[in-house]
Amino acid sequence: MKIQDAKQARPHCELIAELLDSRRPKTEREHAAAREIERLRDLCDDLYSDLLAAGSLAPRGCGAYALIQEAIKLRRDRWARKQAPNARVQPLP
Repeated sequence: MKIQDAKQARPHCELIAELLDSRRPKTEREHAAAREIERLRDLCDDLYSDLLAAGSLAPRGCGAYALIQEAIKLRRDRWARKQAPNARVQPLP
């Protein structure tokens, strides 16, 4: 394969959006990939919600409180979804 024949890869976020678009026909593998993405996102939502709950329940004076707050701060910027955990997604027009 020559360099001239190579094609530029599509951005990752564009591929994920296409996989999750219910209006687009999909192959069996794409359906499986979309289900797995949703399952992992739901798991991330649950884990992050648990982390937030642990932070609200931990006494401020204990060592775990600072550790939990730091974990929340670190995870907030790397969150899989751009919206708040467990928020409802508005359907596309």
